[in-house]
Amino acid sequence: GSGGLGLLLADWLVHEGAKHIVLLSRRGKPSAAVAATDLWQRLTAASNTSFKVHSVAADVSRKDDCERLFQQVAESIPDAPVKGIFHAAGVLEDATLNNQTKDNITKVYLPKVMGAWYLHELSQTWPLPLDHFMMFSSVASMLGN
Repeated sequence: GSGGLGLLLADWLVHEGAKHIVLLSRRGKPSAAVAATDLWQRLTAASNTSFKVHSVAADVSRKDDCERLFQQVAESIPDAPVKGIFHAAGVLEDATLNNQTKDNITKVYLPKVMGAWYLHELSQTWPLPLDHFMMFSSVASMLGN
């Protein structure tokens, strides 16, 4: 994604030699706050030299968006096989447990769980020569919120 974790991961991948990085988010572009960061500026400024950062809009909780994403990546970067999927999608619906609703839980659950399933399922269907399929969880689960 184009949030903090996604940008840190993208920066690390560039340093490890990645040539194409697809940052996926529901909006397709980072928030104004993220776009103003030094990290985003550095990644996008250097993007036309030895690597390319692609920002794509898709909602991983929707299978049709994931299918469109895979097709779009295959068409726009045909000479670069997808070697890794790093799933860091997350939605924050902060509330104490007794104030959580079914709708809140669903908003959090769908992008994390169904997004992981759709990405897995499609990576098998295409098939992709993956070296990595990594899923990130919330640090709040360990440190509290």
